[in-house]
Amino acid sequence: MKVDEKKREMDGEQKKEIEHLKKSIEEIKRSKEHYQHLIENAGEIITVLNFDGTIRFENPALKRILGYQPDEVVDKNLFNYIHPDDSNKVKQALIRVKRKTGNKSSLEFRYQHKDGTWRHLESFAKNIIDPMLGPGFLFNSRDITHRVNARIELERSKEQLFHAHQIAKIGGWELDINTNQVTLSEELRKLMGLGKNAKIETLEEALQFVHPDDRNKAERNIKSALVKGEGYSFEYRIIQPNGKEKVFYGRGEIETDQDGNALQLTGIGQDITDIKETERKLQTYTQKLKSLTARQEKIRENERIRIARDIHDELGQMLTVLKMDVTSSINRRKKEYGDRYMSRYSDEISEVVNGIDTIIQSVQRITMELRPGALVDLDLKEALEWQCSEFRKQTGIKVKFVCADNSFNNLDDELATTVFRVFQEILTNIMRHANATKVDVLLEKDDDYLHLNVHDNGRGISVEEIDHPESLGILGMKERSATFKGTITFEGDKKKGTLVRLTIPLREKKSSTESEQT
Repeated sequence: MKVDEKKREMDGEQKKEIEHLKKSIEEIKRSKEHYQHLIENAGEIITVLNFDGTIRFENPALKRILGYQPDEVVDKNLFNYIHPDDSNKVKQALIRVKRKTGNKSSLEFRYQHKDGTWRHLESFAKNIIDPMLGPGFLFNSRDITHRVNARIELERSKEQLFHAHQIAKIGGWELDINTNQVTLSEELRKLMGLGKNAKIETLEEALQFVHPDDRNKAERNIKSALVKGEGYSFEYRIIQPNGKEKVFYGRGEIETDQDGNALQLTGIGQDITDIKETERKLQTYTQKLKSLTARQEKIRENERIRIARDIHDELGQMLTVLKMDVTSSINRRKKEYGDRYMSRYSDEISEVVNGIDTIIQSVQRITMELRPGALVDLDLKEALEWQCSEFRKQTGIKVKFVCADNSFNNLDDELATTVFRVFQEILTNIMRHANATKVDVLLEKDDDYLHLNVHDNGRGISVEEIDHPESLGILGMKERSATFKGTITFEGDKKKGTLVRLTIPLREKKSSTESEQT
């Protein structure tokens, strides 16, 4: 009886053990299926290698990422697919991992895609022991090609920016407002002539290199930026350690936190010494060109005066004498042959006399155009009124001249001539191009400036015509006005016509005179 009970107890224990074993097997099976599922659906490539690099296992992610079916690469060597330039790097990493079970290492290398392109992989290698196949390597790899390409592009951009800064002679700096710590870029240190051992750690130390005459300005701009939280820009000079002076352009921006508190001042310094020297030379050349233009204009004006005088004194007098001789000869013939006889030739005589008068008038007109008599005998206002009258007779265009001031007789002769010539050119342009029927002229003068406004109701000058390099008339007017440091502007409107504004300072010396004195 006791034996039977003991047997039943043993059978019960065995049954429990069998049930437990079945459950364990089921759990192992489920666990295996679970991990198998995870491996097969993992987003990363999972690779198992022998220590010699032979591939034991690849999960399906290999197909999605690198284009290979797992069975295409199993039993083949991993290094058949690694870029030759990265092969040694990977081998050295695996040697380190192999030294001890559990060792890990991360590495980047290029792996050839099935389509022949190279993909960048980031892998984590681990030394493992497979119960069935023995020791080896476990690789978890993901494709980081886009990240690497972005990094390469960023490095390329940085290099391009660095070269651009070298060409433009620009360097950067940063000021930590809380610590007053200054950091200068290598290019800025180079531009400032600083050696590798030169230490600049604070704002005060950096400002010591600013020219003493510009230091206060630099401090004011920086402090104002810090107080207002706004950027700044200004030009200043620095003194390099070797004593050489350079001109810099500085610009800075404030970086703040979410509450608007200033955290950092970031700025650039650009060496514009060569640019300023070029500007100086350009100003010198421009001044010389203006002086030359003024001299040429003065020579032309003097030549006009000489020609006008010669025409007036010689040709004009000869024509006058000729008219007197013709008239005297006619009177003598009348006395000799009588009026009745001479009346036969009255038409011919009248044509000769009228022809001589016409020639005399032409000579007077040409003389006036070369050197307006009004500028000799009258003032600028009367000369412009005379020109308006001549323009009206010549073109039939209505001209309204307005000038409330009568004190134009004390103007400098050359200034009056310049204004008159500009006015002539304006009227010439109106006659040739404007298709106008009416012109309004306003002449004004105050203590400091002389103003001449001419407005026509024509088609309106275009911006292209104003800026066209072959608009020699406009260019000539600008050069004439610039001789007296004046300005002339042109405004065109298709509906309102063209407005020309000439403004000349009355108390400024001519640039030509300044140049001649220099």
